[in-house]
Amino acid sequence: MIVSGHLSEPPAVAAYLQLCDIFLVPSLWDAFPNSLLEAMACSRFCLTSDAGGIPEIISHKINGVMLPPFQLHQLGEAILECMELDSVERQEITKAARNLILEQYTMENERVKLQTLLERLIPRLS
Repeated sequence: MIVSGHLSEPPAVAAYLQLCDIFLVPSLWDAFPNSLLEAMACSRFCLTSDAGGIPEIISHKINGVMLPPFQLHQLGEAILECMELDSVERQEITKAARNLILEQYTMENERVKLQTLLERLIPRLS
């Protein structure tokens, strides 16, 4: 396990993520974790719980693997199962993860989503 502390520069974050065989997000509750998006952008294999907003990002066995939060006691077994996947299947999953980020979570897409949300809220504020 590596604990890096806060990394403020994106290349440093990417460098540390490249050291990961599996990126874990075993949350009981999580809104929409940026760390998961960053790991997916770096083509890391992600194993998560299906808590909070995570199922909006991860499609089980398509671009990552999810466990129900009530099965987190099986996380060790799930890690071993992920490590035993053949390299082709792992590459397909990590490629799908990266492609999702490149297609749906671009700066422009996020700007448009935020602008749309603000335009819906502004009439309500007046």
